[in-house]
Amino acid sequence: MGRDTPSDLSDDVVAQSLQAFDGYVAACAERAVIAQQARRRPDLEAALTQRHELESTHARAVADRERRGGALREFASSLGLSADSAGAASDGLRRWVAAQEAKREESVKRRDRRT
Repeated sequence: MGRDTPSDLSDDVVAQSLQAFDGYVAACAERAVIAQQARRRPDLEAALTQRHELESTHARAVADRERRGGALREFASSLGLSADSAGAASDGLRRWVAAQEAKREESVKRRDRRT
C-alpha cells in the first residue's frame, strides 16, 4: 500500500531536483517578463515613429523661423534700422511704420489745410 523510497534516491538527488525545478520556475518567470515586454513593441515603435515625426516637424519650424528672422533683419537693415536680432528688427519696423503713418497723416492734414 505504501510506497517504498527507491534506493538510489538520495538527499543530493532530491536537492538537485528541487534546484532544477526552482531554476525552471525562475526561467519561466523571466520569459514571461520578456514576453510581456515584447507585446509592448508595436506600441513603442508607433510612439517612436510619432516622436521622430514631431522632432522633424519641430526642426523644420525652427529652421523656417530662423529663415524668416533673417529675412526680417535683412529687410529692416535695408531701411537703415538696427537689426541685431529678429526682435530688435521687429520693434524697429513697428516704430518705422508708426513714423510713416504719422508722416502720412501730417501730409494729409497739410493738404487738407491748403484746399
